[in-house]
Order: sequence, then C-alpha cells, then structure tokens
Amino acid sequence: MMNTPFYTRLTQLRRELEASDSSDTFGLSVLLAIRRELTRLMQSIPDKQVQKLPKDLQHAFSQSFRKLIARVPFPAPSWEQQYQETEQALAVIEQIAQQLPLQLPAIPTLSRLTEGE
Repeated sequence: MMNTPFYTRLTQLRRELEASDSSDTFGLSVLLAIRRELTRLMQSIPDKQVQKLPKDLQHAFSQSFRKLIARVPFPAPSWEQQYQETEQALAVIEQIAQQLPLQLPAIPTLSRLTEGE
C-alpha cells in the first residue's frame, strides 16, 4: 500500500538522518532540517486517517509530533536525545505509510510564494 514517492522520500530521510550522526560539521543542521520536514509530513496526514490507525500507533504519532513541535528549551536537549526523537518520528511515519496511502505534501511553488507581493 506504500506510495512510491512517499516511500522514496522516507528512505532518503532515513539515510540523511543516519549520515547526520557521523557528521561533525553539518550534523545538527541536517538533523534540524529533517525534524522540520517530518513535522511537515506529519501535519499533512489528515486527522481522519490518523483516527483509522491502531490506538498504539495513534498514541505514538501524537507523542512524536508533540516532541517535534515543542519549543527547544535552553540549554538545548542533547544531540542524542534530539536524534532519538527524530528517529522515533521517522519510524512512526514509516509504520503509518505501510498502513495508509499517504501522499507527499505539495511544495509551495515560486508563484505561490510571490502572490502576496
């Protein structure tokens, strides 16, 4: 049931996440970018679809989403904690994608971005 473009993007995100773990230079920047994209992906899943999931997966989705959107306290959580939260969110989306037909959210085009000017 997994949508190929969606699955391909999840695979890319997993590879990027794993590579960020070994990057001393750009690891945190990559991790934060992945967290933003996972947040966007999770926001794109309609509530009606989430409600069709098993209760434990609904709970994992909700918990992972809350961790991704939470304000980062000062001092920031450790790299390991942020990595683990990101990996958990990615795993939840992968599980959901196996059960529901998901689509990648539309990426704003330049024309949509400049319409307000």
